[in-house]
Order: sequence, then structure tokens, then C-alpha cells
Amino acid sequence: MSEASDASAFRETATDILPDRLRFYADLKTACERATAEARPCVLALIDVNGVEHVLAVFGPRVWEATIAAVTERLAVSAPRGSAVYHIRTSRYGMVLPSADFNAAARQAQGIAALLAEPFEIEDLAVTFEAHVGLARFPNHGADSPSLARCALVALKECDSAEETFSIFDPIWDAKQRERYRLLRDLRQAPGRDDELLLHY
Repeated sequence: MSEASDASAFRETATDILPDRLRFYADLKTACERATAEARPCVLALIDVNGVEHVLAVFGPRVWEATIAAVTERLAVSAPRGSAVYHIRTSRYGMVLPSADFNAAARQAQGIAALLAEPFEIEDLAVTFEAHVGLARFPNHGADSPSLARCALVALKECDSAEETFSIFDPIWDAKQRERYRLLRDLRQAPGRDDELLLHY
């Protein structure tokens, strides 16, 4: 397959994900509104399936789509009753958990990781994937659906960097991220200014 057709196939694949992503954000908003009306919390899980993107790169969109269908099916099996599974990026899924209990959510995350660690048959190869899950609770961590999704994403990134199965959002990570961005901004600006950068060694 040529580079041009590879790029075209990838664009088509990304376009196919868009409706599920839009449905995810719409349903997340509805879930938060319902939780508010019923005076109860809910938990958002964002799931990264590491290795799925390599299937697209190595085997192409046809095999990737079959793999995604198999991964989605396993996630759907692991989902609590009433929870939908949304494919929102190449290797990322979303799931709204009806239970506000983080112990139950943690067990759910561990179950997801165990399911995806079982081999998938791809082009006569046994392939396993590693799952990382970021968890955030409404309304404790996010007062609306966009802020809840942001907090779950922060938890997911912390989970990925720590190579943990799951992470629960901690507000201190927000302060750390903001400090990191301020430091990067200052480092970028310093070389163009006199007396802005002092190196100690």
C-alpha cells in the first residue's frame, strides 16, 4: 500500500471514530445531568489500550478494524449493566460507571486489564494489549461533563507515566501540570532575554 493510500485509510478510520466520540460526550453530559437530578455521583473511566495503534501501522485498516471490534466486544463484556463502551480515539475508550464506589471502579479497571491481556488472534499471531485506566468522579472531581472528562484524562496520563493499571484523579496533579507548563514557557522565553537564564551545575 502506498503512503498516500495509507494516509487516506487512516483518515477514513479516524472519521469512523467521530460519531462514537460525539455520542460519548453527549451521553456523558446526560449522565452528569441525571446524576445531579438524582443527587448521586458517577464515575468516568477513560481507557488507553496500548498496542492497538501498532496493529493499524503494521497490518493496515482492515485488520485494525477487526481488532478494534474484538477489543470493543471484550470491553462491552466487562462493562457493568447499563454502561456503554465508546471508542473515542485510535486506542482510547470511554465508559461511564454507574457505581460511585472507587473500590468497585478499581476492580472494574483491573478486570479490563486482565481481559485485554488475554491473547487476540491477529493474522495468525497471538497479540496482547496493555490497558491503563484513568478514573474521575462527578461531581467531586468535575462539576460538569467537560471538567470530568479533563480530570479523567489527567488521571489517565498519570497512569500511563507511572505504568499503573489504573489511577484515580488527584487534584494535586493539576497544580503539578500547571507548574510544568509554566516552567516550559519560561524556559522557551528565557534564551531570547538578557539575564533570564542562569545555569547552575
